Amino acid sequence: MNQHRIYYIVITALCISLINLGCIKEMPTFTEYVPYTPKLLFPSNGAINVSSSPRIKWYDTPGAMQYFAEIGEDSTFESHVITNGNLTSPTWNITKLKYGTVYYWHVNASNSSGTSVFSQTFWFLTATEDSTFTP
Repeated sequence: MNQHRIYYIVITALCISLINLGCIKEMPTFTEYVPYTPKLLFPSNGAINVSSSPRIKWYDTPGAMQYFAEIGEDSTFESHVITNGNLTSPTWNITKLKYGTVYYWHVNASNSSGTSVFSQTFWFLTATEDSTFTP
């Protein structure tokens, strides 16, 4: 069994009391459910002065095998959207966002049973200039 999946075990038994035949047991079945909706962590909602190359993070979602994240310049994700659908851990390192710009982001989780709804949408404001110091 995979350590990152939730398995539900259903065991049923049928006992027949005719002439001491004992119980007939069915094999356990394993059912995987669609993962829960991810909960966003960083940058927090309304964060300001965020790096133009932030690392976004969310809580690991039980049962998730993959995540899909979107970042956009509007809350409908129709303008200047960056996406990544190949995330297997709850982080994404983004590079070269515009300075002094508001970005919106959300994430969903999936496994072989389906895909969660998108998380709550958070927004953050990037710093007006690169705050990385290079000597």
